[in-house]
Amino acid sequence: MAERKSNADNKEIKSKLKEVEAENPFVRLEKAYGGISKLPDSVKPINRFAKTGSLLGSPIETAIPNYKIKGVGADEEVRKLPGSDAFGKDAKFYISKKGAPGLDSLTGTLASLVDTVTFQKTDLDKLGKKFNARPELIDLTDSKNYELSEIEKNIVKRELETAGIDETKDDPFDDDEKRLDFIERNADRINKLYRDRGRSAAIDSQLQYMAMEPVRQAFANRAAESAAQRGLRIRAAKEAMPSNIQNIMLSKQAQAATASSAEAERARAAADQQDAASRFASLGMQRRFG
Repeated sequence: MAERKSNADNKEIKSKLKEVEAENPFVRLEKAYGGISKLPDSVKPINRFAKTGSLLGSPIETAIPNYKIKGVGADEEVRKLPGSDAFGKDAKFYISKKGAPGLDSLTGTLASLVDTVTFQKTDLDKLGKKFNARPELIDLTDSKNYELSEIEKNIVKRELETAGIDETKDDPFDDDEKRLDFIERNADRINKLYRDRGRSAAIDSQLQYMAMEPVRQAFANRAAESAAQRGLRIRAAKEAMPSNIQNIMLSKQAQAATASSAEAERARAAADQQDAASRFASLGMQRRFG
């Protein structure tokens, strides 16, 4: 990502891009309209296709360009790749020799088979004599793949003027100093935009919190209640276990034994007191008076 950014800021690369755009104004026209498919018919590079029959295969659709396509020789043409536009997809195109059989036709299949059997000594499918030869795809939506004559360039320039684009006008954001000057001149407006955006984001966040807080509380209460019920169930299960019941019985027996011991100690203490009182009385009876 850093490399792409540095390339975008590279003055040499920018100057090269401007040279390409100056040489081929069709590039700027495409940018103005947002794509080749949206261009007026008068300047569209391709708006016609010729169809020819194909033996047991899809019809061969050949593009008839308004401008010269780069990389296409005099004995070559641009065809639509069979089945590439199925299910609403964008069609793909490839460069083919003129007179070559269709790729998906019976003739094309037999030609490729013969080429394979002869170890590519023949070139009946006209895809070249290399093994595993594949057709060369070309992007017809890329404006840089077209070469314009001087007359065609003038037509495109007039269309640029109609679209309100001045080719001689520099982009104010191409230069760092111009970019800084723009920011300084519009600092107050930029700051206001940032503040408004921050305030709007804060309000949205608060409203979202207020809307979701009852839901969060409900789930928190439900979780706490579930945890409490789970604790009670675990405690009841532990109390019902045989080992716990045995411990309770032992505890009851220990309580009864403690009560019996306490009663015996109380009776013994009462007996001791009675005995002490009896001895004290006997001593008093033996005392002499007079």
